[in-house]
Amino acid sequence: MGALDRTVTMIQALAAARLRARLPSHRTIPPIHPLECPQ
Repeated sequence: MGALDRTVTMIQALAAARLRARLPSHRTIPPIHPLECPQ
């Protein structure tokens, strides 16, 4: 399951980066914590 978790984390990181790039630079986005986050 470790590889799957890493893949999901990578996809979420890419999605967050893409979302940040589309928004105005002065806006700040809080970290995204999925509901199934083990931490």
